[in-house]
Amino acid sequence: MRAYFILVALLAITMVTGATCQSNAQLKDASQIFGGFQAYVDNRMEFVTVEGTSMAPAFKQGDTLIAIPFSMNSLKVGDIVVWETQGQLIAHRIYEISQEHIWTKGDNMPAPDTVPVSSQNYRWLVLGVLFTSSESWKEEKA
Repeated sequence: MRAYFILVALLAITMVTGATCQSNAQLKDASQIFGGFQAYVDNRMEFVTVEGTSMAPAFKQGDTLIAIPFSMNSLKVGDIVVWETQGQLIAHRIYEISQEHIWTKGDNMPAPDTVPVSSQNYRWLVLGVLFTSSESWKEEKA
C-alpha cells in the first residue's frame, strides 16, 4: 500500500513541477526520504521535516513536507508556505495577502503570525506531506 502511495505521490509531484524522465532532467536521489525505496525527484524540490505542532492536525512533528520554489505573485489564501525568520523555517497557511506582504497562521495557533512573509524571507510552496511521523511509516521502514 505504501509503495503505491509513494508512486502516486511522485507522479503527482512530477506533473505539478514539470519534471520529466528524460536523460537531461535535473533529478536528485530521494531514496532516504522514501524509506529506502529508490526514488528520484525534481531537483527543485525541498524536503522539510516538521518540528512542532503549530499546523496540527494537517501535519505533525516528524512529518516531511514536500515543497518547491513558486512565485509569490501566484500564491493564494489557503496555500501553505515555508518562510524563514531568525534562521528558523516556518510552514504556515496563508490567511491574507496584501500588496507587499503575506500573512500566515498555524492551523493549531490561536493568533496569526506577527512577522509577515515578504520576498526576502519567503522560501517555498508546500505541495504535500509525507506522514513520516505515523506508526505505520516507521513499522514499514524498519
